[in-house]
Amino acid sequence: MQIVRVTEPLSFYTPFRRGDSPISPIVLRNKAELGTRVHDACSAFALSLYRKVEIDVQGYYESFLSWFEKYVLDVLLVEKRLTSKLYGLSGELDFLLRLAGIDTLPCIAVVDIKTPIAKSMTWMGQVTAYHYLAEHETEYTKIERAGALRLDPFGGQAKMSWVPNLAHEWNYYLCGLSAYRHYILGE
Repeated sequence: MQIVRVTEPLSFYTPFRRGDSPISPIVLRNKAELGTRVHDACSAFALSLYRKVEIDVQGYYESFLSWFEKYVLDVLLVEKRLTSKLYGLSGELDFLLRLAGIDTLPCIAVVDIKTPIAKSMTWMGQVTAYHYLAEHETEYTKIERAGALRLDPFGGQAKMSWVPNLAHEWNYYLCGLSAYRHYILGE
């Protein structure tokens, strides 16, 4: 069984993969590069490392800091690649954090940083797959939540989108993964 990245089966459900995007490839490449630099800055902060933050990253970084300082009790994992041999699945989760009560008691959560202004329909599947990997491929076997944290480019309040039902979303993800393996990889 070939190891695939978490986002590979989901890529067929986005306009960027299908070629339907009205955004030019150059703009998409620049946005992806910006996203990488935002992730690097946020990860460095979570690890208590000093890192110079570029001007175009500053707003996202401030948005992350404000959210982090309000909710994060403990950093458990940062930018950790995990692989499931059972599903032939690999992914790099951004953060595994112990969070203060947001609308529940304190909990452990997978948090994935996002820089686009608009939500993507595939984010819930992506963070659910990271959740599965974190629960099954780390010492943390009880992870209550998983979500996508959209950072504000101007330093405003970050917006969290929690997966409403991890079991249902995992089932959807597995259906997509199975179809991908069968129809694309020929397994």
